[in-house]
Amino acid sequence: MSPEANQVLINHNFLVVTGDCAATNRYIEELKAIDACYVIIETPEELNSLTKHTEYCGMMVDSNSFDRLSAIQKATIKEYAIVLPTAKLSFDPENDDLTILNLNFEGACTESIKDFADLCATFPARSIRREPRYNVLLNAVLDNNMTLITDISKSGCFIFTADKSLKEGDKVEFSTTDLGDRTPITGLIRRKVEPGNDGVIPGIGVDFLFMTETQKINMAALLTKYLKRMIKLLEGKL
Repeated sequence: MSPEANQVLINHNFLVVTGDCAATNRYIEELKAIDACYVIIETPEELNSLTKHTEYCGMMVDSNSFDRLSAIQKATIKEYAIVLPTAKLSFDPENDDLTILNLNFEGACTESIKDFADLCATFPARSIRREPRYNVLLNAVLDNNMTLITDISKSGCFIFTADKSLKEGDKVEFSTTDLGDRTPITGLIRRKVEPGNDGVIPGIGVDFLFMTETQKINMAALLTKYLKRMIKLLEGKL
């Protein structure tokens, strides 16, 4: 099934991960009852077809569908659960029983999809990345100042900086020794986190515009290492 969307309320836009027909129909019924927007995802790979920078307020995951996923697919879903409020759901078609098994955040008791949607409305909507981003600590140089890359993906990274002159839409150049090639990497600032936000690291979220072939190869190796580590954690082998 290709992603299916119901465009009604922008502030109630949900990702629904489910590969079970009966469960899917019931979840859609509940979402339509509260006039919510939704995108049905049968496999994590379908996340690649979503419009980049579209914002979502939460994610719902059918437990039976999740249990059938591979370790790599589960890792992808868990990556997005870090970004979005997420509820794990169970539907018993014989008894027409829909249960919210658990949440990935603390909040009031939720007994229905409407309760979950109301809780999600208290969180800012967020866009999701097409590729998982991994927490790292890589040395970097930005504007001749030593700093750190704190997370990275195939398409971008987050660089720690308190430079107030930088703004969204600016192009920047930075280098790192951790990719085996110190050629400056060109990036476009997509997000700016200002200093002073309690508990939030200030810096810039950057989309890569240019890197050398050597850097791309070493980047792929680095991301593979972190993906294997995540898979082992999910499988209980680490």
